[in-house]
Amino acid sequence: MTVTTEPDTNPTERPSTVTQDSALRHTIELAGSEAPTPGSSALRLRLNRGTRNVIVVQVSGDLDEVGTVRLRELVLPRLTATATVLVLDLSRTTFVGCAALALLTEVQHRTRMTGRQLRLVGRPRCLRRALLAGGLTDHFALHDDLVGATAASATS
Repeated sequence: MTVTTEPDTNPTERPSTVTQDSALRHTIELAGSEAPTPGSSALRLRLNRGTRNVIVVQVSGDLDEVGTVRLRELVLPRLTATATVLVLDLSRTTFVGCAALALLTEVQHRTRMTGRQLRLVGRPRCLRRALLAGGLTDHFALHDDLVGATAASATS
């Protein structure tokens, strides 16, 4: 099943696409259909729910103020879902701004307050530098890959 919706406010934004592979697994892709190229500031968000307990959000491109608003709109409603683990795959992130750090901190706080877990995937230079600049290097569980983050989530 594929559902396409028109963008709400930005006429240059591409429609959102929802695909459903099975009853337990579905993917929502927002923005462009192609991953950003190096040097590109385009943002691509992909929501994947592989199991009942784990939600994975893959982020490609810049997490500037505009991108962070879009990520917030996608992530915060999922914190009330039945999933107990939220995995943010930031391995293809090309920029992480102050607003993104604030959102990560907020999501970390909300997940802890509700008994859920947050896992970050990837160690791109922009993420490491932003966490270091914000004094947040020890505040998040960072995993090298998605397999490690979801395995850690299943055992925690």
